[in-house]
Amino acid sequence: MHVTEKTYYDLPYERELTVRVVDIITDGKHKAVVLDKTIFYPEGGGQPGDMGWLGTYEIIDTQKKNDGTIEHVLSEGDVPEIGKEYRLMLNWSHRYDFMQQHTAQHLISGILYSSASIGTVSVHFGKDLFTIETDADEIEPTVLLAVEDKVNEIIRTHVPLQVKTATREEADTMGLRREVKVDNDVRLVSIGSYDTIACGGLHVRNSSEIIHVMCIGTERIRNHVRIQWLAGARTVDAMRTNHAIVKQLCTVFSSKDYELVPLAQSLQSQLTDARYHLRKAKVALAVESLKEKLACAENPIIAFECGDEEPEILRFYAEAAESFDDLALCIAQKRNDEQLSWVMVVKGPCAGSFDFSFVRQQLLPIIEGKGGGRPPLWQGAGTKSDQISLFLQRFIELFSREDLACTPLRKKSRIINYICSILLGLMHKEIWTGDKLFGKWCLLPCSFSLSMP
Repeated sequence: MHVTEKTYYDLPYERELTVRVVDIITDGKHKAVVLDKTIFYPEGGGQPGDMGWLGTYEIIDTQKKNDGTIEHVLSEGDVPEIGKEYRLMLNWSHRYDFMQQHTAQHLISGILYSSASIGTVSVHFGKDLFTIETDADEIEPTVLLAVEDKVNEIIRTHVPLQVKTATREEADTMGLRREVKVDNDVRLVSIGSYDTIACGGLHVRNSSEIIHVMCIGTERIRNHVRIQWLAGARTVDAMRTNHAIVKQLCTVFSSKDYELVPLAQSLQSQLTDARYHLRKAKVALAVESLKEKLACAENPIIAFECGDEEPEILRFYAEAAESFDDLALCIAQKRNDEQLSWVMVVKGPCAGSFDFSFVRQQLLPIIEGKGGGRPPLWQGAGTKSDQISLFLQRFIELFSREDLACTPLRKKSRIINYICSILLGLMHKEIWTGDKLFGKWCLLPCSFSLSMP
């Protein structure tokens, strides 16, 4: 293991440094270089590792291993030569951004603790925002606004930051807001009298460099409130972006900025109402479509494919089916992912002969489908969209069978023939048998048949 000289604590604003490569490490898909000294901060304490360049070689991350080795992770490609000197150049905008965020987090956590007795459990610094998980299960918005105002007031007073080293015993007597986690000497970072905390990260020299902080939201995590924050240039960028959006919206709607929210609420209400009436109209069209198809069918058995219509068309037809008392409906539609969706609605006399488990065995293998439901609606999907026609044809064939006929006349005829067969069997002591197909009895031919008008 080579011990790299760390200059980032003494020279946190240094952007370039001449270094020598002492080792190349291959770990997984990326390779890393070990240098004799470095200005690159390795990931730690929630702060990401530095990025930049070693000559013409791009460094995408900096990590500190368990044995203390600092690895500068390279992007894919060639590697530098061991023993050769290169110019190490820091991605300063990336580094300085996180210095601002980290310092802001210290100050915010300090004010949360001193003004509202709210402790910090953990922090995370992301590329868009940073978060502070607190030990509170609830925080009033007014408290957060007060903390934000106080922190920004401190920022404007140009409070210098101080870094010093203390023994563990000394640190334990200082009443820090968070317990020290190391046993040896402690690196303490102070922002005036507002916050002192043990920290190994990098920070700005003066509170004014934070520029501004802004609370942008909260969320719940592990029964705690986690607060989302912006600081530094991110806050300025957000303000400019939001101002540009508001200005554009004012132009689009020919309104003042304070009129935008009521206007948006009114438009949302109108849109909701329009969608409701549009849905009703589409269901009504589906009802008329089913009526036309039924008028052309001998039995109330309909199966068809929906073309390039919207995906919700299946739901519209399923809802439209509620308007019919006697119906066996199967519709399918090919989706953009080359699979298919299907819906079955079975009502009235047909439902008395319907067993979905049997239908599933007969039809779904055709399309390699899955699905389920409960009367009168079943729905699902399949992977073989090229078999839609066969799937629909088999549905028609299945419900056209004698034992599954869906007309009220035929069902009534079966019931009467069933009763008459029993009577004749008793009179002539003939033997009759049945097969419980779909929960119905299929009688053997008897010596008497009933003609239906």
